[in-house]
Amino acid sequence: PPRASVSFTTVTESSSNVSRLLVAIGAVSFAAIALGYLLAPPDAGVRSWVANLSWIWSALYAVTCSGYAWRRAAAPRERTSWAWVGAGCAAYLAGQLVWSYYDLARGVPPPYPSLADVGYLAVYPCLLVAVLGLWRGRSRRRLDVEVAMDALLVTCTAAALTYEFLLGPMVQAGGSTLALATSVIWAVGSIAILWVILIQMIYRLQFLGGGAGFVLLALAVLCVTNVAYAMAALARTYAPGGALDLGWDAGLLFLGAGAAVAPRQAP
Repeated sequence: PPRASVSFTTVTESSSNVSRLLVAIGAVSFAAIALGYLLAPPDAGVRSWVANLSWIWSALYAVTCSGYAWRRAAAPRERTSWAWVGAGCAAYLAGQLVWSYYDLARGVPPPYPSLADVGYLAVYPCLLVAVLGLWRGRSRRRLDVEVAMDALLVTCTAAALTYEFLLGPMVQAGGSTLALATSVIWAVGSIAILWVILIQMIYRLQFLGGGAGFVLLALAVLCVTNVAYAMAALARTYAPGGALDLGWDAGLLFLGAGAAVAPRQAP
């Protein structure tokens, strides 16, 4: 009916305004965070405050935008996917609050591993399920020899590079069994998400666009940052306030922006 059409158009326009506002907040946040890292004095305490506040804000932004995408998604499959994205961001936020408690309230870095790592690592299964959900229902390529060979090549290359450049050096670096296992999970979880994205790109006819495309970009940034952190944490060379921290901020802000611009479909 015309009245229903007008009502949906009004809701869509209102949602578009909210989406633009959220994206603008994300862009301003990224600029402010980058400027904060650039202008912060070299004092370790000050840079730690900048890093922790930036992480907390970026995670809160991602959780808020994911909730917004969940509320406005019309299809049940999309609502479920954005719910998993929000759960992953909330797990990261929980881990970050634990980290900040140690780093800011107690003035010492948390042990490695700690409860903070539990929250951080819980992000992997949540986002993995979300990625698969965002692609579910989209057209697939016919499974022929060429597609199978491409998938096998990607899998073998990912496995070889993971062992050669990540697992091998981690084992040689030593450390306690628990710390080594945590670093391996950090690295392998990131590679697994990147592998799933590449496999889906091979099997699907269309690349994810719009908000879902932003999510893939965010996951790529987060996964690369996590791999670098896993190696630095095991070698005890990581300290808050460095360039590595901007990767987590950028990934979470991209994730939130993707959720903010996720399209609302007409019922």
